[in-house]
Amino acid sequence: VQIKVAKKLANTPLENICSPDPAVAGPALESLRYTGHKESLSELYANLLASAMDKETAKTAHPGFVEIIRNMSADEARLLEYIIKNQAAPIVDIKRVLLRQEGEIKVSELVSTLGHDAGLEHKDLSSSYLINLERLGLIEIPRDGHLTKPDAYDRIINDGSVQAIFSQLNKGGEEYKGDFNKYYVRGTIFGKQFNRACVVSRDKI
Repeated sequence: VQIKVAKKLANTPLENICSPDPAVAGPALESLRYTGHKESLSELYANLLASAMDKETAKTAHPGFVEIIRNMSADEARLLEYIIKNQAAPIVDIKRVLLRQEGEIKVSELVSTLGHDAGLEHKDLSSSYLINLERLGLIEIPRDGHLTKPDAYDRIINDGSVQAIFSQLNKGGEEYKGDFNKYYVRGTIFGKQFNRACVVSRDKI
């Protein structure tokens, strides 16, 4: 940890280096006892400690960030960074529309190309990752709006696996048909602060 943090503070003026807030450093170092063997998670803690030790960024090192790191995976950190970097990303729900009963049933939720686009190790878990990041307050998924760019959802809708589900739904004749609910995901203010303090590596800025 000392080597990692020192590397991340290498370009920080000596006069800017300060003792970290114990409310941040204590829990972070304690957590590292159990996750230090996981390179990706130890990087998050090292970034947080380095942020807490720089007078210019110490205010961004929220004590609650330690608990957030405990509750997320490396894939989720990578996904958060991608979402914030791109400001917003399209997602859809695939639904079965019941034509006679005038109702609908969700078949698949939070479908996107984010697993591929963000380079996730477990691409098939991207929907679950979105739910957890939303629970942690790092992202938001407004259910009352969608992206207006004409081709924003084309890659999702034209994906082979999505088309396979959709073609099955469209075999319902007069009973039902397939359709989409279009949404988007974006980082919250809190999520952007977490991303700056913990995810974006200081030695790559």
